[in-house]
Amino acid sequence: MIPKFDRDDFILGDSIETPYGNVRFLKYTEYIRLLPELSLISMNSLHFYWQFKKSYDSTDSDIQEFLELTKKAPLYEIIVNRDDLAAIYLKIFKIVLDSHDRLEEIFKSEDLFMGMRKLIMDMNFLSEGLVSEEEEIQEYYDTRKKMQQKEAGKQSVSDVVSSIVAGTSNSFEDVRNMTVIQVYTIYYRLGAFKTFDAQTLFATVSEKVKIESWNKHIDLFAKEEVGIGFEEFNKQYGGLFN
Repeated sequence: MIPKFDRDDFILGDSIETPYGNVRFLKYTEYIRLLPELSLISMNSLHFYWQFKKSYDSTDSDIQEFLELTKKAPLYEIIVNRDDLAAIYLKIFKIVLDSHDRLEEIFKSEDLFMGMRKLIMDMNFLSEGLVSEEEEIQEYYDTRKKMQQKEAGKQSVSDVVSSIVAGTSNSFEDVRNMTVIQVYTIYYRLGAFKTFDAQTLFATVSEKVKIESWNKHIDLFAKEEVGIGFEEFNKQYGGLFN
């Protein structure tokens, strides 16, 4: 089994020791370069189901059967039974593991494979997006995600990196060698500093201003709200996509 680890320790960027080798954090430059592969690793069975459904002719009976099998299959079975997907996992495992002697053992055990996947996801700030078996709910999730991205505004890699360089003593070279967790922790901490400064300034002219601590806890791993069931969805949003 892959041991459980305290995510708070990840901020230091030290490799994580496991019985199957030391697992290192990706550098931020590696993380950006490998985002397509990492995004695929963060997909579960239902994500693949919806991706395949968009890509294939779902009116074909054989495709319909394939899609239903994908929807119900454990993620491990989907990965190890497709050479293209297994190759992507193997590529990432080889990059982060200092020893490749027991890779075959990891791929042959669902528990080890899924444990290694979770560890790598946690170490590199990856999470599974909300997904549902029901098409209407999935459309709702997709629409909400687009709206949230639009409201938040597009932040590029250069925006994040330049903010850290401008707001701290770190150089561009420093940032490129950080882990993604270190990058976003500093980025959000800078935001907390700016908010604190602004609130402190406004508090001099208004007693109603609430001042948030600049060193408040920042939970990078805070989970998105839990998805809703089909009955609850119909009750709240019935007819929305009709």
